[in-house]
Amino acid sequence: MAQSHTPIFSDPPAAIVALYIPPANAEHLLIAVRSLERVGIPVVAGGPSGESILQFRDIGCECMVANDPADLINQVWSLHRVPVLAVGDAVSLPDDFLDHALQLLHDDLRVATVSFFSDDAAYLSFPFGSSTRRVRVEGHDARSITRRLRQLGPEASPTPIPAATGAAVLLSSSAIGAIGGALAGPKKLLEGTLAEFSARASARGFINLVDDVTYYTRHRSPGELVPEGSAMDDLDPLERQWVHLRHPNQILFVDHEARDLARSATSPLALSRHVARVKTLGLRVAVDGSYLGPHEMGTQVAILARVQALSRRDDVSEVVVALQSDIPDYAREVLSAPKVRPLAVPFDRLEQLGRCDIAHRMVQPDQQFSVAQWRAVAERVVITVLDLIAYRIGAYHQDIHEWLRYREALRRGLAEADAVTLSSEDTRRQVEMERLPVDPRRLQVVSEGADHLRGDEPVEIPTELLTRGFVEGQFILCLGTDYSHKNKDLALEAVAELRRRGFAHSLVMAGPTVPYGSSRLSENNVFLHERETLEREVFVLPDLPSPQRNWLVRHADLVLYPTSAEGFGLVPFEAARFGTPTVFAGFGPLVELADALPVAAADWSPTSLAVAAEKLLTDPGLARAQVESCLEVATNYTWAATAERLTELYRRTMSMPPR
Repeated sequence: MAQSHTPIFSDPPAAIVALYIPPANAEHLLIAVRSLERVGIPVVAGGPSGESILQFRDIGCECMVANDPADLINQVWSLHRVPVLAVGDAVSLPDDFLDHALQLLHDDLRVATVSFFSDDAAYLSFPFGSSTRRVRVEGHDARSITRRLRQLGPEASPTPIPAATGAAVLLSSSAIGAIGGALAGPKKLLEGTLAEFSARASARGFINLVDDVTYYTRHRSPGELVPEGSAMDDLDPLERQWVHLRHPNQILFVDHEARDLARSATSPLALSRHVARVKTLGLRVAVDGSYLGPHEMGTQVAILARVQALSRRDDVSEVVVALQSDIPDYAREVLSAPKVRPLAVPFDRLEQLGRCDIAHRMVQPDQQFSVAQWRAVAERVVITVLDLIAYRIGAYHQDIHEWLRYREALRRGLAEADAVTLSSEDTRRQVEMERLPVDPRRLQVVSEGADHLRGDEPVEIPTELLTRGFVEGQFILCLGTDYSHKNKDLALEAVAELRRRGFAHSLVMAGPTVPYGSSRLSENNVFLHERETLEREVFVLPDLPSPQRNWLVRHADLVLYPTSAEGFGLVPFEAARFGTPTVFAGFGPLVELADALPVAAADWSPTSLAVAAEKLLTDPGLARAQVESCLEVATNYTWAATAERLTELYRRTMSMPPR
C-alpha cells in the first residue's frame, strides 16, 4: 500500500471519509462535502490532480494525492487504521449517518463492508430494488426515511449481501488489513474497487452487510448515464468483466438476488428491503371481518377496537376489512374512520381487496377459514387465538363430526400461519397444554385493550324492561351469551342466596342465545327449584344495542361475572368504566385482576359468589375501591399498545420467510 505522509489528525477518529475526486467531477463533488460534514468524522479528499483537490482544502477537507479510489482508501487506512467510508459521488446523508453501521462493525469483527439503502445504489436501490432510474419516495428525503426506519427499529439480525455497492460504502479496518487493501480495476473506478474488495473479503470468510435502517440520496454528475445490462448497475462493463474473472460466482449471485425476484423473495435482502418499504410507506393490513355479524359481543368489540387502533397509527397506511355481510350498526362508526375500508367480498374473491402486506384473522380459525386463500392477497397471514373454549367443549357444536372438523381446522390454521397472537399469557399456556402445532418463534402474546369505553357513552333503558314494568329498583346484572361456561345458572343461584340473606335485588341477564351448548336448561331448573325466591325478580333479555347495554351496566349495583373460561375477560373493565363493581372468580386470565382487587369470589359456587357480592353491596367504600382498583389495572391494557405490538409483530413476521 502507498503511504504519502504522516497522520493528519491528532486524535484517532471513529472512521474517516475517503472522498475520491476525479478531475472532471471536482465541481460536482463540492456539494457532497456539506452533507458529509453531518457525519461528524473527518473528510479526506483525494485525487490524481493536485489543483482539482485544492479547493476542497479551502472548505475544511484534508487532501492527498491518490492515483485512484483504491489508492486513496489504502493511504487513509495505512495512516489511521480505522474504518473508511468510501464516497465516489455527490450524496445527501442523514444526521448520524454512520452510527448504526459502525455498531455493526463493532458487534462482529468479521464484517468487511457495510452498504446502505439509497435511491440510486444498484441492487440496493430503495424502495423498489435494482433499477436504472432513481426512484424517490414521495414526501420523503434521506433524513425522514432514515428517521422512520430507525424509529421503528431493526426487525431482525443484520442483513448479509453478496457484494458492496453504492456511492457510499463503509469498509472495516479489520478487513482492509486482512486481505491486503483495495485494488484498482482496469478503469480505476470506485464501483469496481468496492465490488472486488467485498468479493475478495467474502472468499476469506468475511461478511458484507447492508445497514437497513439508513438511507441516503445520490446526485449523479449532469449527463452521467447509469450502465445497463446487469444487476450491478454501477459497474462499467470492463470493470464488471474484471471482477467476474476474479470472482465469477459472487457477481452472478448478485444478479440472482436482484433480478430473480420469484426465487429471491425469501432472501435476507429481499425480506429486509420489504420491511424497510412498509416502515416508510406504511403497512397495508387486511382484516378478516367475517365475525362482524348481527350481535355485538366481546369478540366483535375486540376486532373493532384493534381495527380502529391500527388505523390511527402513522405506520399503517390502510386497514381493509373483508366482510361477509352488510355493515352492522354497531360497527359503522369504526368502519367509516379514515384509512379503514370495509368491503363485502366472498372468500373465493379475496383478490378484490388488492395486494396487502398482512392478512389478519383476529379470532381462531374455523372450517370456513383458509390460510391459502388469504396468501393470494397478502405477503403474510397472522392468526389470533382468543381462547380454546370451542376447541375443548364438544357441546358447542352440532355433532361430533363438526367438533372434530373445527379442531382440525384450528390446528391446520395455526400450523400454516406465519404468526399467531394470543390474547393472554393464560391462552399461551392452554395452547402449549394442547400441544398445538405452532412454532414458538412465531407465537406472541398481544393482550387486548381495556379502554374502548370511557363511561360517558350514550345510555337508554332497555325497551324490554319497560315492557315488563321495570322502571326503577335495585338489580344485579349478568352479561353475555348463554354458553354453558358463562355459568348463568350459577348467577341465578347466587342471587337466590342473596335474597335469602335479605337483599331485594332483581337479576337482569342480557345476551343472545346460542344454538348449541346453552345453559338455558340449567337456568330453567334453577327457576323451578327457586321459584318462590326468584319469581318476578329475574329479567332475561335478548342481545341489546350498545346504549341499552350501557344503561344496564351504569345502573346495576353489581355485575356478576361467573364465567369459568375466557381468553382475556373484558367485562370487569367495562363495568368499572361506568362505576360498577364486578364479582368473579380469579382464574386464568383474570388472576392478575383478581389479585389486585379487594374482593373476589373464592370459587364458582353460588355461596362463594353471594358472599363476595354481599361484601360489595353492603360497603359502598369497598365497592368504590373495587372499581378504582380495576381501573388502575386497566391502565396496563390499552388498544393503542395492542396496535403497537401488532405492528411490531407484523414487521417482524415480514422479516422472516413465510411458512
